[in-house]
Amino acid sequence: RYSFHDLLREYARTLASASEVARARDRLHDHYLAEATAATASIAAVDGDLDAALRWLDAERPALVALAGTVPDWRLAQVLRVYFEHRGHFADWLATHEHALRYADPAGAVLLRLGLGTRDMWMGRFTEGMDHFRAVLATAADPGARAAALTSLGMLAHLAHRDAEAAGYLRRALTIDHDLSRVTA
Repeated sequence: RYSFHDLLREYARTLASASEVARARDRLHDHYLAEATAATASIAAVDGDLDAALRWLDAERPALVALAGTVPDWRLAQVLRVYFEHRGHFADWLATHEHALRYADPAGAVLLRLGLGTRDMWMGRFTEGMDHFRAVLATAADPGARAAALTSLGMLAHLAHRDAEAAGYLRRALTIDHDLSRVTA
């Protein structure tokens, strides 16, 4: 990967105005958002080139994480969730999502909280995961997001050996899913 020598980077910073730096960062963000979206779509796709996508994501990971952890936007962090989960990059997942929550609109915050709850589930942090999923229930208007949070709460309650509680969450999720399927049928 190409990078500047430290002295050359500092000299370039002295020449560029703040607005030029911001515009360059925004262009870089847009490029990485588009490329990461395409690459992460290949992780879930049956006919995608998974190896090529993972090679690109692995090679660009330091830049992606740095950018997702500094820009005032939540979308890149959300797109990278699939990659972080696939590769088990739990620290990157946490850092980028927590940063992105500061800039997310309500719908984006729901997606990020679902992601953070899933991360906590993977790590066996049941209480923290349940907190994220409960926050989704408290704020999500989208029935699909509510059903996902309830399903995840049910899974976590079951893993914590609280099966009666788990059954309640899962029944509520099934009711929402059933209602959604009637609307789309």
